[in-house]
Amino acid sequence: MALQPGTRVGPYEVGVRLRSMTVSDQYSGYDTARAAHVWLDVSRSDPGRGERYRHLLADQYRLVSTLELEILPRARDLIELPEDRTAVVSDALVGETLLDRLKQLGPMRLATLHPIGVAILSALAELHSRGYLHGAIRPASIFLEDGRHPATKLRLLDLVLARALSDAGRPRDTLVVGLGSFGFAPPELIGKAKTVDARLDIYGAATLLFQALTGELPFIAKNILAMVDAKTKGEARRLSEALPGATIAMDAFFMRGLARDPRDRFASVLAMLEAWSALAPESGPADGDREATLEAAVLRAPSDVGPRLVLADLLTERGDPRGELIVVQCELQRLGCDGLRPFRSWLPPEALAEPSALEAGRLHELLSREELLVREHGEAWTAEAAGLTRRGGAVELRRGFIEHVELRTNAASTGALVELFARAPCTLSLQVFDPPELAQRRALLGALSTPRARLLEEIHPWGADEDALAILAGLEVELRRVSAGNGDPSPLARASWLQGLEGLVLVRCRGDWDALLEVACGPRRLRELQLIDIPLTREGLPPLLGRADLSELRILSLRRAGLASGDLWHLLGSGALEGLVAIDLAENPLGASDGAALARHLAAPRVLDLSRCPIGDQGLEALLDAPWLGGLRALNLEGCGLGPEAAAALARRAGELPRPCYVEVGNNPIGERGRRALFEAGLSPRTPRPRGTVRGR
Repeated sequence: MALQPGTRVGPYEVGVRLRSMTVSDQYSGYDTARAAHVWLDVSRSDPGRGERYRHLLADQYRLVSTLELEILPRARDLIELPEDRTAVVSDALVGETLLDRLKQLGPMRLATLHPIGVAILSALAELHSRGYLHGAIRPASIFLEDGRHPATKLRLLDLVLARALSDAGRPRDTLVVGLGSFGFAPPELIGKAKTVDARLDIYGAATLLFQALTGELPFIAKNILAMVDAKTKGEARRLSEALPGATIAMDAFFMRGLARDPRDRFASVLAMLEAWSALAPESGPADGDREATLEAAVLRAPSDVGPRLVLADLLTERGDPRGELIVVQCELQRLGCDGLRPFRSWLPPEALAEPSALEAGRLHELLSREELLVREHGEAWTAEAAGLTRRGGAVELRRGFIEHVELRTNAASTGALVELFARAPCTLSLQVFDPPELAQRRALLGALSTPRARLLEEIHPWGADEDALAILAGLEVELRRVSAGNGDPSPLARASWLQGLEGLVLVRCRGDWDALLEVACGPRRLRELQLIDIPLTREGLPPLLGRADLSELRILSLRRAGLASGDLWHLLGSGALEGLVAIDLAENPLGASDGAALARHLAAPRVLDLSRCPIGDQGLEALLDAPWLGGLRALNLEGCGLGPEAAAALARRAGELPRPCYVEVGNNPIGERGRRALFEAGLSPRTPRPRGTVRGR
């Protein structure tokens, strides 16, 4: 029976299930005594084998604790659980298993795999030197702690089948044999041989390297019986049969490592390591040309992750950690971890990630690794944009490239911006501040007439000068998201790019309501609409809902729009907005009845920002009865006039919220009792961390 997130085991709080091991399931966890993240390997409950599983896991704990090797996870504790189960607690690691890596990106080139193979064989040699064989070498038991960098720090996992080399000649444990993975087991382990020795690990390592290069096992079989027959009666395929272009030396290496007779294999792991080291590829002078070609491929298809990952492999081969950053950030985007622009000030980036990624504990590893890479190398990677940012401005890295710049506009920076566009293989999102002269504004916006600039943000600080919006409207460029304000928006209604917009942000726009409606209703398939600091009257809402095609709208922000108590019934009652995923209604004088409107007319929101909306206890009570409560991932209730009773009610319903659910409840008079109830329910406020961001100085 699986452990549920939040279960307490002594001082440890169980998180999500990470992966399946030989006799156990591995969970993320938190050591409340040390305030540290841990792993918990929990033996499986099995009527026939559960007791043996417990003993094997306990043996692993004692072995790892005794050896204290850097190549093994650090064991912290051994605890007994109900249902005759045992758990081994060890320090959590950041990275991924080799199996995860192969599942995500497929077979590796020799240049990428070679340093990993050296690390694997070196780790096995160290383990053998201490008198033990591993017994279950396969991709799932190899943990690449530092991601995909060639100098990766490697750990060996899943040592439940390890045994002392001095015991290798003793009769085999039939149960242990059955637990081994047949794909990586040598013939003597599954055949009639009475004993096994250190050459078991040599065979497993050779099989692992073969699969990592080709994506296939050395033996092709339809089932286990066919696999057993092939291994005990025949020889493994040559590498060149599965990998065209493999050299004679590579064929010879695998023929020896996978030999059916143990006596024909490498005499030791050290001998195998020496032979593998001799296969190291030489880097040719054409690497620079390859990088330029791959960057051009990224430029041609910036939304396609494929060229980026191929480039990442090339950079990794060279030892450039930006290759790892590309892979990490591409996976974060795939998992839905980019966040939402209107909510980035308080919403953590992982709040909208795929639930499966949260359950696997993968997000914590990826975000931690991204943070470390950007902290160590971010300034070097963003140096080309450093001169363009205003003081304190940010340069954001997305999928390994600069993709957002808070731009300081002046005569010098406009030219630098054009040069950045010419070199950067990415789609740039710019946040523009205060260009002083009209000529410079025109030069800047002219520089944006390139397919690489598809997102414009924060144009509104240009003030009330209408020329700015007129120039923006005249751009001959395909845009996906535009933010503008502080002027009459009517020129934007004539922009050629308006109908193709997916995101529109209008802030403090002047002019009549019809002009604003013409712009807001222009895009055909708007997915994000923000009308900020623009007073909306109850009479103005029906025209907006009637004229605009909001069928694909997923993000709506009406911050400081002057919505009064009861207005949400008019806004949401038509059903046109029931598909919203995220809604921002902050700083509107809403009332308790609006909580009921949200509960009734939204279908499945995941993010709801009601900060500084005085809905009070009754409004929150209505929200807590919403049928969509169990799917809510983030709720901002800062300054909503909530009292201790409301906090207690929220704490009681915490079990219905998904984990994690990000709840902000600051600036409410909830008192010490309310704060304690929320803390015990795990709903204390969290602070988001900026992702991939390098701040200017």
